[in-house]
Amino acid sequence: MQKLHSFLLVQIMLLFSTIAYAQKTTVQGTVAGSDGSMLPGVNIAIKGTANGTVTDLNGHFDISAAVGDTLAFSFIGYEPKEVAVKNQKEIS
Repeated sequence: MQKLHSFLLVQIMLLFSTIAYAQKTTVQGTVAGSDGSMLPGVNIAIKGTANGTVTDLNGHFDISAAVGDTLAFSFIGYEPKEVAVKNQKEIS
């Protein structure tokens, strides 16, 4: 009986880890300055991880993130900004 309980516990843990992994999605958007001009080269990182990206020449970015992650935006000459990822697929 103990082996059956252990087996079921492992199966449940694997199921939850698969569900948690499946919640990652691609978040995309653009970064613009206060004058509306698109900003190339803005660093975007998922706070607390080594995962990140940089905006392209048109200020556009794509990053794989999960609900609950925080995106940290930084660019020389601008104040850093953090944005929580909710259910949206686009952040501008």
